[in-house]
Amino acid sequence: DENIKSNLDLSSNDQGTVVVGESVNLEGKIDNSKDTNISGQYSGLISSDSLCISKSGELKGEVSAEHLSIEGEVEGEIKAGDLYIRS
Repeated sequence: DENIKSNLDLSSNDQGTVVVGESVNLEGKIDNSKDTNISGQYSGLISSDSLCISKSGELKGEVSAEHLSIEGEVEGEIKAGDLYIRS
């Protein structure tokens, strides 16, 4: 199980979607994303219209999202319009 660690400044792509897969370990900044899905490990800042942290997802950092769904682990400051916590 290889993890990928990177220091990237990610801005939204044309579709505005960012995906951090299960085997990915990513550190950086995601800014102005439309949809963000975290299934791996992410450390840093996230600004997204919609953010989903799956059961396998781990996030450490600051989050700002209009719609936030959490099944995994989150450590840090959260600002959300709508917050859904699933177990």
